[in-house]
Amino acid sequence: MVVRLAAFFRSALARDPLEDVSLEEEIALQRIYLDIERVRFDALRVEIDIPSALLPARVPSLILQPIIENAVKHGINDPERDTLIAIHAWSETDRLFLQVRDDGPSAGGAAGEGGGLENVRRRLDARFGPLRLLHAEALSGQGFVVTMILPLLTAREAPLVAAAPPLVA
Repeated sequence: MVVRLAAFFRSALARDPLEDVSLEEEIALQRIYLDIERVRFDALRVEIDIPSALLPARVPSLILQPIIENAVKHGINDPERDTLIAIHAWSETDRLFLQVRDDGPSAGGAAGEGGGLENVRRRLDARFGPLRLLHAEALSGQGFVVTMILPLLTAREAPLVAAAPPLVA
């Protein structure tokens, strides 16, 4: 766990928070973070569905971190029950869709009003303005889902296309 934590910190601190990174780099860092959390929570299951065609897509550095932290913090309320955190990406035309979903107990209250999500909203507003959308929703029964819709950019700013993932009930 210490080695993973050191790798996470090294990678996070080496990044310029104002620079975009490839989706591949962003997901690699989130995998390290989730590996650390799996040491803490045996019941944590992780599913990552990112089409390889989208791995070069550019996203703001560490944009998924607060959302995934929230999924761990609020999604794992019962250590005896398996909790799934699913990360999906797909594209439609010139838009990149990033979604983080957990199947933990709904926390109640107003969805998406926490500090982490507000920080993500502000970062996306500063980077993309009206070209972005962030939607957070407590699911009926159990779970929470956050979906970001961003312009689909690569280093060349050429559009990428990948199929949408199957809908998860």
